[in-house]
This record gives sequence, structure tokens and C-alpha cells, in this order.
Amino acid sequence: MIKVAILILALMAYATQERHKVWQSEGALWEDIVAKSPLKPRGHLNLGNFYFARGHLDKAIQKYVDTANLKDNRPPFHYRSAALSNIGAIFIGQRRYAEAEKMLEMSVAEEPSVAPAINLAVIQMRTGKVDKALALLTKMLDKEPSEPSLLFNRAEAYRLLGRCAEAEVDYLAAYRENPDSPVRTCDVQ
Repeated sequence: MIKVAILILALMAYATQERHKVWQSEGALWEDIVAKSPLKPRGHLNLGNFYFARGHLDKAIQKYVDTANLKDNRPPFHYRSAALSNIGAIFIGQRRYAEAEKMLEMSVAEEPSVAPAINLAVIQMRTGKVDKALALLTKMLDKEPSEPSLLFNRAEAYRLLGRCAEAEVDYLAAYRENPDSPVRTCDVQ
């Protein structure tokens, strides 16, 4: 009986030590989660986020692609939409605007949220699709009427279109919501 108890204690100590190794780093934790639950998107998304934050962009993109391709992508949180948005953000950093725009359009279509919508609008403004950007930002402001980053970016779209009065209204509204928001005037270029 004592030998069995010692054996059980030794096995438990070993298991504890092995589990402790997993918790030593965030990357090891998410790799373990993905290995144990390969069909669940959350682990893949968070492992992608881990790689992204550390500049391992190819690995991050692969984990985001894995996330987007999993079938368990349903509300309330769309892991697929977040993965597509993050791929878009990587592509923006790499100046791959056409690819970024495609990813962000899919992300916003699935789950319209502020960050991917702003990124998409900024790309659209940079590539001469200012009317499209303005329509997207206005639609997002219908859902989030006091979001300063949406207000500021819509002001930028108005400015690019030469609609200075509307731009200045949005610049001021953005500043009222967030005093750290840049204060600009509409100098049409």
C-alpha cells in the first residue's frame, strides 16, 4: 500500500513539473493549448497574437489563417473576423495595401468593429477611395456615435474631399470625446 502511494505521489509530482513547464511562457502555454485543442480557434488566434507581438509575422499569419479556416467560428465573438483583421494589420505594416484591404473587407463584413473598420478606411483613403472610406466611417458612427477615432478619421475623409465645414465639426467632436485627439483645421491640399 505504501509503495502504491509513493508511486502515485511520484507520478503526480512529475505531472506537476511537466505542467509547470507549460506555464513558464505565454508562447508555450498557447502552443500547448493548440496541441491539445487543435479544432478550437481561440488557441490559434492567441498563439498568432503572441507571434505578432514578437515580430514573428510569418508564424502569426499562419496561425491567423488556421483560425480563419476552423469551423468553430460563431458568435458571440468571431475569431475568424479577428484573425482576418490581424492579417490585414500585418499587411498594412508591410505596405501590402491591396492584400490588407481584402482581409479587412472580409473582417468588417463578418463583424463590423472599430479597429478593422478604421484600418480599412485608412487604406481606402490612401488609395484614392475616399468616398468608400467616408461611407464606411459614417456607417460605423451610426453604431458608435461618440468613438473619437471614427470621428477623427471621418474628418480626414471630409478634408480629403474638400468638405471643410464637416471635417472641422468631426475634428472638434473627436477632441471633445478624447482630448488627446489631434486638433486640426481643414487645409485642403
